[in-house]
Amino acid sequence: MAASKANLQSAIREVERLGRVAIFPEKNRKKSSIISLWELFYPRTPMRWEWDESADKGVVKLWWLKNEVARTQKVLYGRFFSNRPVLVSLAEAQRILKSLKSQPLSPLAREILLRLEDNSPQTKRMIGRELRGDGWEPTRAEFERALLELQRNFKIVSLGDSEREKGPMPSSEYAALALLFPNLKT
Repeated sequence: MAASKANLQSAIREVERLGRVAIFPEKNRKKSSIISLWELFYPRTPMRWEWDESADKGVVKLWWLKNEVARTQKVLYGRFFSNRPVLVSLAEAQRILKSLKSQPLSPLAREILLRLEDNSPQTKRMIGRELRGDGWEPTRAEFERALLELQRNFKIVSLGDSEREKGPMPSSEYAALALLFPNLKT
């Protein structure tokens, strides 16, 4: 598949066909454990990770494409496996949910999930402000670990970078899986 095919419809089609698709290949790996959009749309093209004026246009295109794909709610997006951003088809998510063993959540993860079940989606910044307003003072590492825990347990999904909050580094938006995808059953 050529780079010209790197668009919303073809990305969704590939996720539905393959079940799981990473955004980018794993660094320092000859072959990724999960095929990536980069490998599908830019085969045999070395990827440069630089984020400056000379940034690879394909990298930038896929970075924004993942946000578009996530917002369609035709697939799930999050760090479900090995801390890598991955798109998962609804059919694959259903299979995973049926086989997933229920894990007890950490107190911080439970608190974040309760907030997202009450009000989704929210940006990381919004969740953090809400937690601090209620007396929670997690470190950034604790907060990131709790978000990752919720994603790995398929409790929340990412909607990509928020369009609500502007700044040098956009904040990711998250939503409770049960609210966004009520037809997916555990």
